[in-house]
Amino acid sequence: MPQAQHSNPVFPQWQEGQKWRVEYLRNVPSTEMKSGGQIPPPQRAVWQYQVSRLDSRKGGPAVLSLQEEGGDGKFEISLDPAAFTLLSVSEISGGRNIGIITNPALDSFLSIPTGYPVIFDWPRFPAKRSNASRNFVTSEGHRVKEEILFDGHSHFKISMSYREQRAEGLVQTIHSTQSWQAGRPWWDSASAESEMIVGGEKSLYWSISGKLIF
Repeated sequence: MPQAQHSNPVFPQWQEGQKWRVEYLRNVPSTEMKSGGQIPPPQRAVWQYQVSRLDSRKGGPAVLSLQEEGGDGKFEISLDPAAFTLLSVSEISGGRNIGIITNPALDSFLSIPTGYPVIFDWPRFPAKRSNASRNFVTSEGHRVKEEILFDGHSHFKISMSYREQRAEGLVQTIHSTQSWQAGRPWWDSASAESEMIVGGEKSLYWSISGKLIF
């Protein structure tokens, strides 16, 4: 069975056909939040992930297939087999493969705009176990700050932050965080949120959190 064996031990370790489950809680924009009414509870969904293609000797990217349990949602995530960076995301609908994300830069990816039912944000994994901070530019020209912080030998957290002034007095911020353990197939927990700052006053526009439940 093909396996994702990398010289970098920080990379996730996968086997073709391997599966895991992730629980998501998602808050979406709501008029109730602005009118002072009761804030609706987050939407809960469980998604199954499967490594559907991994053998780099056959050519092409590594592919993860995502399926919403009890729902119709389906996605495919393609990753560069060597750099392990995100290449693209497609939505599977009506038997068609519809591209929704492309990331040709072989670098980290932060979802701008936000709003997807799962977290697609994906780091460029560190080459060694050490804290680091850097900036990268997305294919759309957005400047993002990425920070890596290790807690011991195998646990590390990766965060990505973005800030844009969209109009006079209107600023949008996006912050995404993932907690990883070296050797596991997926992050243990992750979150992403977008805030709007209007005239210096913050309001949560959108948020999602996820945790690995196997």
